[in-house]
Amino acid sequence: MVQFRNFTVSFYNESGGPYYYTTPTSTWRKFLKRNGFEHIRHHDLRHTAATLLIEAGADLKAVQERLGHSKYQTTADLHAHVTKKMSQETAKKLEKFDPRKSTL
Repeated sequence: MVQFRNFTVSFYNESGGPYYYTTPTSTWRKFLKRNGFEHIRHHDLRHTAATLLIEAGADLKAVQERLGHSKYQTTADLHAHVTKKMSQETAKKLEKFDPRKSTL
């Protein structure tokens, strides 16, 4: 088990026994090196996954639960990065309020 701030994370191997706490990180680093990828922290995958899910239209509450955050605000503050695609889609939604283009 690995103790983080207010929760504990356990990593188990295929036979059900616990991994040593450094195993996920060392396994990840070996994977990156073996496949010729640049170094990226294992934890950064959470940020990427959250951003991609939100960009794809996933509900922020569902993303919060998947990441295991106790507070919705944590997910919104830390993981809901605004991407170029999201920014463009938001701008498109504002176009409906343009009096020259709308029949409001």
